[in-house]
Formats: sequence, structure tokens, C-alpha cells
Amino acid sequence: ADARLSGLQEVGEQRDGLTSKRRRQLAQAHQERAEAYRMRARGAITSDSDLQTVIERIDADIAMWDDELKRLTQAADWRVKAEEVNRILDELCQNIGPILDELTPFERREILETLVDKVWLAGDGSIRIEGHIEVEIAAGGRKLVNSVL
Repeated sequence: ADARLSGLQEVGEQRDGLTSKRRRQLAQAHQERAEAYRMRARGAITSDSDLQTVIERIDADIAMWDDELKRLTQAADWRVKAEEVNRILDELCQNIGPILDELTPFERREILETLVDKVWLAGDGSIRIEGHIEVEIAAGGRKLVNSVL
């Protein structure tokens, strides 16, 4: 669980750095656009068609950086949701024992059959449990989350 959370945090830090870089690039493109209009006003750009060519190139860059920022923001939102799902899964793993102890054998079996997809027993005595939990995410949507315990 700690390794999963650490991995998510590392990806998030890398993405945060990239987001800052893209914001700087977007601001720079807007400055270049304003400078192109100033250059036309001063006569450094001599024709409207030359200005249009420069503006089209800059606008393409602005659109690209803006789309990239939207994608990065969405990815950051998903990272936060993934961290929350990890927290919920960890909490469930820590609390499931006492909860199961209070249930009848039939209720325990029903719950475990719902959650657990596969149980792997290794020769060294370790157990690997693969399962899924349906969780609520954004605006009442549902997503099936697979996990390995």
C-alpha cells in the first residue's frame, strides 16, 4: 500500500512540474502574441498577411498548451481520486477482520465471494488475494476498482 501511494505521489510531483512548465509556455505564447501586434503597430511586421501568419502559429501553440494543461489537470484529478481509493482499500483491509468476525458464516462467504476474484497460495506460504470493489467517483459515477492484497 505504501509503495502504491509513493508511486502515485512521485507521478503527481512529476506531473505538477510539467504543469508549471506548460503554464509558463502558455503565458509566453500569449506574450509573443501581444508582441506580434506591437511589432505590426511599429512597422517591424510590414503586412497584415505576415502578421496573420505569425498569429496563426502562436495561436496553434496556445491551443496546444491549453489542451495539454487541461489533460494534466484531469490527470491530477484522477490521481487524487486514486489516492482516495487507495486509502479506502487500505482502511477496508485493516478493518475487514473485525467486521467479518461479527457476521454469520453465510454472510462472510457472501461478502467474500462478492469482493474476491482469485486467491493465490504460494509455496512459501504467502497468500495473494485479487479482488474488486465498486466505488463512487465524481458526480455519482461508479467505477470498478481492482486491487491485489
